[in-house]
Amino acid sequence: MQIDVFTLFPEWFDWFREQRHMKNLFDAGHSLETVDMRATTPIANNRVDDTPYGGGAGMVIRVDVVEEALRGGGFGFGLPHRRPRG
Repeated sequence: MQIDVFTLFPEWFDWFREQRHMKNLFDAGHSLETVDMRATTPIANNRVDDTPYGGGAGMVIRVDVVEEALRGGGFGFGLPHRRPRG
């Protein structure tokens, strides 16, 4: 099984990969890959966020950033196309 994690901080998973339970999974043939959304962002200066609706504190990841991360990650699956009716 391959687990793909989309994150803004892929280096934070280095510690997690070193834990015994994860090493046991890797020895069994499983994998954990991280995708840095900043590396594939279409926005200048590696920005990934947008202004929250109504202002205020918080962070909203832009949809185009997530789409580029999915497309640029080299994964063997297509993107689902949603319709308003579901």
